[in-house]
Amino acid sequence: MLSANEILEYIKDDILFPFQKLEWDDPKIIDYLTKFTLKRTFSQYIPQKWVMNLDVKSPDVVTEQKYVYKITEPDDCSILNVMDFISGDNMIIFGHPPVGTFSYGALENWYLNVNQARTTHLSSEYYVTFRFIPPDMIWINPDVGGGVLYYERAHPHFGTVPPEHEDRFLRLSSAEIKMKIGKIRKRFSGIETPFGSIPLNGEDLYNEGKEEYEKIIEELKTVVPNVIIDVG
Repeated sequence: MLSANEILEYIKDDILFPFQKLEWDDPKIIDYLTKFTLKRTFSQYIPQKWVMNLDVKSPDVVTEQKYVYKITEPDDCSILNVMDFISGDNMIIFGHPPVGTFSYGALENWYLNVNQARTTHLSSEYYVTFRFIPPDMIWINPDVGGGVLYYERAHPHFGTVPPEHEDRFLRLSSAEIKMKIGKIRKRFSGIETPFGSIPLNGEDLYNEGKEEYEKIIEELKTVVPNVIIDVG
């Protein structure tokens, strides 16, 4: 969720002079990469998949609107999308097994019971439907006691970047910083020293970063998401 400080910081970074120094120190680079590269650009294409229990009877989630509940994200991350909401109690009344099977011989009947419960549930007046209301609300109908929420969120820190995407994230980080520093340097023709003028080559650095950035974004757009097969 956007805050006034984030908006001001973004505008000052975009306008640059006189708000920005010619170069960025390490804390400034890490702060930018965390707030924008990781939590916005990267998470837009490779979000972190997360699960949480949602007790719709809790006063912390109940709102003034019927069937609308607040999602309290445990790590205060931005919620990007809600993929599924499953009410366990609701499924049990249709004959869904409360636990998994314990033997190979019982496996066939267990699968049949799961499929029967799900099919019956789809045709029932108790069929649970939901709709995500950005940034942190969910509409659930009918009224249920609670369930499990499957959703996508922004990465909370660098350690949650999936190993298979670490190289892409590193290249994305480098590209974005090149663009930001290049944009700052473009405002100056050079630095005057006792030995003459030193060109900053801001235009070249910006264009190099932009070219790399666009290439990585195209890669991220074509990444095949991990698919989880639910069998019950």
